[in-house]
Amino acid sequence: MGTETDQIEFDHLKRRGKALGLHVERHRVFDPAAHGGDLYVQERKAIYAFNGGQGNPPSLLRYATAEQVHNFLFEREQNP
Repeated sequence: MGTETDQIEFDHLKRRGKALGLHVERHRVFDPAAHGGDLYVQERKAIYAFNGGQGNPPSLLRYATAEQVHNFLFEREQNP
């Protein structure tokens, strides 16, 4: 079963990701019946540089839970 991230947790992850140069966001189309979570992570600079500002850059994490994003951010903090 999929996991939706509550707003307080989401805001915390966004701030933490931004401090690392990452963009944490919710998937627009998320099916709670699917496995995984509602979050994805991208490089912030890649959002503006990718394909001349058109389209979306590749995600570092897709359909991730809050716990998976926390673990990913922790790894980035430890190994910048």
